[in-house]
Amino acid sequence: MLLGPDLVILSIGINDAHDPDFNAARYEANYRELIRRIRVAEPGAAILLTTNTDSYMKRRFVNKNAGAVRDAMLRLSANEGVGVWDSWGVMGGEASIRRWEKAGMAKADRVHLNRAGYELLGDLLFGAMIEKYGEHLKRTAP
Repeated sequence: MLLGPDLVILSIGINDAHDPDFNAARYEANYRELIRRIRVAEPGAAILLTTNTDSYMKRRFVNKNAGAVRDAMLRLSANEGVGVWDSWGVMGGEASIRRWEKAGMAKADRVHLNRAGYELLGDLLFGAMIEKYGEHLKRTAP
């Protein structure tokens, strides 16, 4: 007997935000369809979105699409009834990738985190999940 997942985590969006032809409506529609396909394939699985991280374009310019991608993920969470964890907000929002780079947590491309940055973000996500699970247990305890 094969067991399906209890939780599907989608950490997506930063590469979409760097597409010169980025279209927020198309992005949202594509990921809405992905959520629906996951629900068909694994109807018992919860879905958690993590928003994209902050980034720059060509190392010098704030990537305005990053905020649009994040906003789309927040809308998808609300409209599709899936969870969301705001990586972009946790980082510090717009232009925060520079602080992460200076702190030794992001690569010089100002797009991707490095190993230490991804480990920190993963630890923060895990902590948030454990906190919410504890709240759930308190609410549902007999």
